[in-house]
Amino acid sequence: MVVLKFGGTSVAEVAAIRRVAGIIAGERRPRAVVVSALAGVTDALLHLAAGGGTIPGAPPPRALDTLLRRHTAAVQMVRDLAARVALEHELYAIAGHVAATLESAPGRLSPRSRDEVAAAGELWSSRLLAAVLADRGVNSAWIDARQVMRTNSHHGSAAPDLARTRDEVTRLVAPQISRGIVAVLGGFIGSDPSGVTTTLGRGGSDYSAAVFGACLDAAEIQIWTDVDGVLTADPRVIPHARPVAHLSYGEAQDLASFGAKVLHPGTIQPAVDRGIPVLVRNSHRPAAPGTVVGPRDASAPVVPIAGLACRTGVTLIEAIAHDEGAGDGFVSSVFAALHHLGVEAVLADLCGSRLVLTVQDLADVESVRLSLSRIADVRVATGLATVSVVGEGLGSDPRLSVEAAGALGDVPVHLVSRPPGGRTLAFVVDAKQTSDAVARLHDCFFGVAERRTPPARPAVRA
Repeated sequence: MVVLKFGGTSVAEVAAIRRVAGIIAGERRPRAVVVSALAGVTDALLHLAAGGGTIPGAPPPRALDTLLRRHTAAVQMVRDLAARVALEHELYAIAGHVAATLESAPGRLSPRSRDEVAAAGELWSSRLLAAVLADRGVNSAWIDARQVMRTNSHHGSAAPDLARTRDEVTRLVAPQISRGIVAVLGGFIGSDPSGVTTTLGRGGSDYSAAVFGACLDAAEIQIWTDVDGVLTADPRVIPHARPVAHLSYGEAQDLASFGAKVLHPGTIQPAVDRGIPVLVRNSHRPAAPGTVVGPRDASAPVVPIAGLACRTGVTLIEAIAHDEGAGDGFVSSVFAALHHLGVEAVLADLCGSRLVLTVQDLADVESVRLSLSRIADVRVATGLATVSVVGEGLGSDPRLSVEAAGALGDVPVHLVSRPPGGRTLAFVVDAKQTSDAVARLHDCFFGVAERRTPPARPAVRA
């Protein structure tokens, strides 16, 4: 059997939902479907839950109605009158629960109540898609994902309880599939041991699909989005970026961790643990082959470089120990201080008593500077970005690192780092140089031969 997961852009409007229903109908293997909220709906609900009271383009009294109308407009795809009336009733009931939750504590919702509001997006979309499939003659059933995905009580970023979830999948989902019924569930949402609604955080629908796929021992998990698979670079930076046919799990993880947007870091780990391949496909172009993310085939030739990733909002911290003989104790003290402040290092490089590291989206630079200044001379640089080259070949062919450095030429580089795993080479550059750096590296590894930049020593700043 297979699991098909559809992201928000794949179900953004009536035409998209109709296209998704065709994809599901065309898949003949036993299947379960996981669907995200319609594009933009979760963000709008969270804005309302935070006390925003409005969404773009809608005055405060009609904000929730605006979201509801997006869904009721799609109800017209259901041709059977009784089914259409029943679906409208279900959608309005979900909206009514959101309204009551918002009114219970205006502008002061607890994390638990925020999850109740945010869950509406997937409840709406999964109800809608199940009804559209049934109307097309697809034998399908809506299953409340909150009764299946069991989690802890960490609202906003709950962690699945895999053992309890597997029990619920075996009890509620597997029997439907065994009878030839397409099980339709919302992603992103679950419930804690007390039955209270929870959400899994960003990338939660991919996570749901991976968990359900692992619990069902699926042959594959399909992630349907709005691009032709995982691309060699961000298409907003490199318009001619092309799909990558195959990625190892490690390459996909590194690309996601360093900024690629198609898969969220860590969300496919349940599939990785069970060796289930993950296919990334384009719901707008279902004939495109997409990308297969799976176990590395030791017998297949290694594609040296899989792709590039970039991420802005980077801060570089250089700490030179007051006590040059502190050694490992100095490093431990730095990381302990960062942990106390809730700051996580992304890259790190140690040379003697000098530690250089980067952090992502650091809000309070001065607190970090003050904390570390007790044990080190501290220099902080903001307005930076990481540009990363990812590929299994980096671990076996040192010439690739030389080529990458040479391709950057005169682009100033603040730090060069090799994160654990040996698949990634990360360069920290000025944020304004991001597009130029990515373009040079893409030309080097994916452009035509005559456009390749000959290796040269990069301009590295101390």
